[in-house]
Amino acid sequence: MSEKPVTKEDLARSLQRLADQQVEFSARWERERIERERLEKERAERWEREKAEREAAFLAWQAEQQTALAEQRAALAERERLDKERWDRWERERKEMRRDIGGIGKSQGEHAEQFFQRAMKHTHSFCGIEYKRISPNLASNVDGIDEEYDIVLHNGDSLVLIEVKYKFQLPDLKTFMNRKAVNFRKLFPEFADKTIYLAVAGFSFAKGVADEALKLGLAVLQKDGKNVEISGNNLKAF
Repeated sequence: MSEKPVTKEDLARSLQRLADQQVEFSARWERERIERERLEKERAERWEREKAEREAAFLAWQAEQQTALAEQRAALAERERLDKERWDRWERERKEMRRDIGGIGKSQGEHAEQFFQRAMKHTHSFCGIEYKRISPNLASNVDGIDEEYDIVLHNGDSLVLIEVKYKFQLPDLKTFMNRKAVNFRKLFPEFADKTIYLAVAGFSFAKGVADEALKLGLAVLQKDGKNVEISGNNLKAF
């Protein structure tokens, strides 16, 4: 069986088919390229949008953090201000209280001093010792030693030093005997040759203080209504 010869028409048709296929391939490739570019553009635009959204979200978060930090700092500053106000108010109240208490104590002490000073001005006798004059609040400052003696009774040969407190405490007794009585001759050398007796006076005495003073050889003066009660049968010269 012999093959059918290829005619010019067959060859032309084959070439046309090839040309059509080439055109279709080129058109399909172009469509795919355009689609790829469209998809790439969409992806790029979506990425840019997401990037912008992320940056906006970060900036918003950062702004929120800064706002929160500023609020925390403001709250802390306000707490510190309030704490300082409370402290300053407490300090003022404490100082005022101390001043008031000090004023009350000073007023009570002055009242006690005036009471015993008036009483001794009219007595002229102390535990059997006659005295000629009284020196209230006798004070001196020599070589840095500064003392004041509430009442000093003068006799030609002796002196009586009286320490006055509204309420006499044990430390008051120790201070009077161990410091003030010792400093008296240093501050007043003109009385160095005098016999010195000691006495304590108060509207009230802490427990055991009056007995301790009497035991040590001091006289004790206590308020008894409008009068003064003086105890001291064992006076010792200091």
